[in-house]
Amino acid sequence: METTRVSTRGQVVIPKELRKSYHWDVGQELDVIDTGDGLLLKAKPSRKSASWNDLVGCLGHLAKGKPVETDEAMRAAARDMAAARYRRSRGK
Repeated sequence: METTRVSTRGQVVIPKELRKSYHWDVGQELDVIDTGDGLLLKAKPSRKSASWNDLVGCLGHLAKGKPVETDEAMRAAARDMAAARYRRSRGK
């Protein structure tokens, strides 16, 4: 069991070993839940970066109905889509 204190600003330091074991880095958002006899800290799920494989389904329609199968095809489709959006935004 670890002990910590509440600062004059209401801050609590979570001991380093506990932060490491839960993989809580600087900036980690935590939900604070009142359990009636104490507080429970739970990490908010972090947004993970989408990989190209996660986006395959999103851009499949750009390949004329065929799913995009390679990273290079995915990048080309994304570039084409971004260029088309830019042209539309410029009124061209």
